[in-house]
Amino acid sequence: MLICGGRRRVDRREAILEAAEALFLEHGYDRVSLGAIVKRSGGSLATLYELFENKQGLLRAVVGQAVAERDDAIEAMIADGHRPSEVLRAIARHLTASLSAPRMIGLMRIVMIEGLRDPEFAQRFYTEYSHVWTLRLAAQLREWHDAGLAVIDDCEGAADLYFGMLLHDVQMRGLFRTGEDGTRDDRDPSWRIEPFITHYRVR
Repeated sequence: MLICGGRRRVDRREAILEAAEALFLEHGYDRVSLGAIVKRSGGSLATLYELFENKQGLLRAVVGQAVAERDDAIEAMIADGHRPSEVLRAIARHLTASLSAPRMIGLMRIVMIEGLRDPEFAQRFYTEYSHVWTLRLAAQLREWHDAGLAVIDDCEGAADLYFGMLLHDVQMRGLFRTGEDGTRDDRDPSWRIEPFITHYRVR
């Protein structure tokens, strides 16, 4: 249970994240000052620095919050106990829908630009938010392999392959704005990972 001061701190953090995300998407990361975020969210610059260290830390937290919402949904799919092949198809549908949403496309464009400008930021972002899911899926694939529900000799390599097959086109469409004229690909995205399911004999 949070004491009053702790609750206020959580509320202030959430207000800053909400204001930062809205302003980043409205005006672009470079055009938004920390002062503008404080003006919209309330509070003070001192609180912002205390919570996020700097503007890049705030960006990581904004994207991290969006990713956490997506990851919670994926964890729930795994926990439901469905057949592994159906879990992989469900993850494919969910990830495609999540990453195709305007909110996530906008945030990913910001991350790509900042990552090109600052390789250290790119590496930290990859470690915190991208590679962690490769490792999580690899652990799940290993569990299925050990249970005789798949045949996978290199689980981390297989996880890399899964995300590569699934996300490359989605990310390219988002980066280059393909589909914003209404010509979206409405096929079930799980078709992309059917060769994966077949090759690794995922039941």
